Amino acid sequence: MTSLKYKDPQQIFWENVERYSAEYNISVKKALMDISSSRTTVNRRYNNYINKTFPESLPMVMRDLIKYFNLQYIDLFEDWSD
Repeated sequence: MTSLKYKDPQQIFWENVERYSAEYNISVKKALMDISSSRTTVNRRYNNYINKTFPESLPMVMRDLIKYFNLQYIDLFEDWSD
C-alpha cells in the first residue's frame, strides 16, 4: 500500500516536478517561463503567469508542466518515498 493517504497529493506532485526538473536539468522557474512565453509578453511573462495562473488554476499549471516534461499524469502523482 502506498503512503499516498498520508501525504498531500499536491506535495507529491511538487516533489515529482522537482525530481523531473532535476532529471531534465531544467529549473521549474525556467519551465514555467517557457510555458508562459506563449501566453504573455516577454517582459512580464513569468510574473504574469505566476500571478494570474497559480491563484486561479493550479490544475492548469499541472497540465502545462506535465505537457512540458512530456510525462503522464501518473508520473507526477506517484509517491517515490515508499
